Amino acid sequence: RELFHPSLRAITSAITLTRAEWPRVKGSFASIARDSAVSTTRAWFKSVLRIPSPVRVAVPKEIAPGERRVALVTEIVEKLVAGGFDLAVEQSAGEAATFSDSEYREAGAQVVGLGELFTGAEGVVKVQKPSAEEVERLPEGSILIAFLQPLADPDGIQRLARRGVTGFALESIPRITRAQPMDALSSQATVSGYKAVLLGAERLPRFFPMLMTAAGTVPPAKVLVLGAGVAGLQAIATARRLGAVVSGYDVRPVVREQVES
Repeated sequence: RELFHPSLRAITSAITLTRAEWPRVKGSFASIARDSAVSTTRAWFKSVLRIPSPVRVAVPKEIAPGERRVALVTEIVEKLVAGGFDLAVEQSAGEAATFSDSEYREAGAQVVGLGELFTGAEGVVKVQKPSAEEVERLPEGSILIAFLQPLADPDGIQRLARRGVTGFALESIPRITRAQPMDALSSQATVSGYKAVLLGAERLPRFFPMLMTAAGTVPPAKVLVLGAGVAGLQAIATARRLGAVVSGYDVRPVVREQVES
């Protein structure tokens, strides 16, 4: 009744009329139904059933020295596009992470220049915290998701606040079961532990595994991993796979079983 009130009232009145009264109001009812219903229906579809435009998310290229990561890989872009998001990726944003612009286009994202990247963007995803210059480019009222380092960089948080940007610091997400898919710290710690052992093996002037050759036997390297958190456990596993004799140390007795496993 509230949505189609003019035509609905007319229809209701017409239904309650007797057969004798109907010819008297038939003409006026037809006019009301034609003019009022059409205009009301159009307005209703525009205001109530209006399909909202997709949320636009911008993925800028990381500019921090030595940073090769990109905030969204093509697999995730494809899922977000299928979920109704509009993805805009800056040109060459994923090249250092081995994702080409053509792969982003195939995943459904728009590959644009920096000048067009933030146009209409409601959300921005990054790896590193934005610089002062990058903050000025962020749309006012937008949402930023990144490693913001809120405790180490309070000035950066203040810049975001003055810009009217709502920031979600990935490192501040509670490490609970429900939030495991968003636990960026654990995923990056796993990479760190794995890479640390590879770098150590590269710099160690001997083999990690034991080698038995015709010239003699080379004993395995001995590796000590300090700390048995996510990175430490991955480092222990990687060093063992490379053939080293591995020992782990942690001040927390509760991780003993994890180290031994």
